[in-house]
Amino acid sequence: MVRTIGGFFRFSTAKIQSSSAAAIQAPTSLSEMSRSARDIVYRVYITIHIFATVFLTVPAVLPSSLVPEVCLKPVQWYLANYNDPLVGKKGSPGGWFGGFSACEAWLQLPYFLWAITLPIGSIEVRILLIS
Repeated sequence: MVRTIGGFFRFSTAKIQSSSAAAIQAPTSLSEMSRSARDIVYRVYITIHIFATVFLTVPAVLPSSLVPEVCLKPVQWYLANYNDPLVGKKGSPGGWFGGFSACEAWLQLPYFLWAITLPIGSIEVRILLIS
């Protein structure tokens, strides 16, 4: 059976019986399989950004006394190789970059941690990651 939610999202409730008693939800069309692949791409994107946020953004937002040494090493490496004035805090203090860094650390990181727990192929992933 194919269902439509709000005229935008279509999914099928067809199930394939396995040799065990449990039923496995399987994609029934090419568009559903591509959605699963897209969800995996989203999952990889989120995972990469979790590490980038924890190791590059959070140390810039927190006082250096609260940041573990393991989180400071990637920032030091980045500054040694690229000499970025914004990350090195050589630009204007605070300002727009500080605001973006704080939003990334305190809003985007919790969202990423929550979004990584959603099951691949679920309707929640498609709705929440599109917005």
